[in-house]
Amino acid sequence: MNVGVVNHDAEPAARSELITSLRRAHRSAVVLPDDWPLVDQFTLSRAASRRRVDRAVRRGDLVRVRRGAYALRSPTGTLGDTALALVGELTRQPHLVTGGAALNHARLTDQVYRRLIVLVAHPQRSWTWMGQTVQYVRVPSSDLWGGRPLPGDPARATVVARAERAILDAVAHPLWGVTFSEAARALSRCLDHDPAFVGGLAEATRRYSNTFLARRIGCLVEMLADPDAAIPLRALRGASKRFIPLDPSGDLRGGVSQPAWRVIANATREELLELP
Repeated sequence: MNVGVVNHDAEPAARSELITSLRRAHRSAVVLPDDWPLVDQFTLSRAASRRRVDRAVRRGDLVRVRRGAYALRSPTGTLGDTALALVGELTRQPHLVTGGAALNHARLTDQVYRRLIVLVAHPQRSWTWMGQTVQYVRVPSSDLWGGRPLPGDPARATVVARAERAILDAVAHPLWGVTFSEAARALSRCLDHDPAFVGGLAEATRRYSNTFLARRIGCLVEMLADPDAAIPLRALRGASKRFIPLDPSGDLRGGVSQPAWRVIANATREELLELP
């Protein structure tokens, strides 16, 4: 896919008329058939709209993202919208971007994630844009909480998980691409920046309703900060007496028992934070 600058060799004003009109309507993408009524406003007929869209695609003014969905070029011919920015425009339903992309957006990690995890209540086709793949994960609609929309039209803005929700998802779902140590480093940065962060984290953990996750998070907070910092999480430990590994993917050999959380700490603070 060529997503660079397009040289309009003839009739630049006429060729960009539809794109200019859509930009004035604050649109950075067109999703069909949903947006036919919007395009019809500029062409006055559906047949003319189809011809105009076809010409715009052939010229490269509209660039296909997935079937029926196109990103708009700017007046200078560039495609500046990132995959994250396009999620809201293309998803058109309640959603939540979480995991590594959310941690990166919050500047809690320096890792570059090529896969964006987007939670939705109804199936969507995945798509790729500028080297990043947007993968939709279907969850109950009640799980779409803990996010904040990016600036823009609230009806089409991308909703990104806040730090506490993104960290919980990263620990609970390692297959979504964030390692346990990366999640721990993000949590450490939050605790260092804002001691009151634990309060919001505890409330999000309560809402998550996963006692194993609560024990891992509580143990992590205690390791990264101090025992008193983890007090708000103690009530969420559940009744199970079973000991679980701190890092589910790690080796239990040599792990240290943490009875207060019924967790085997199979990684040290220094190892998690990659300290010398």
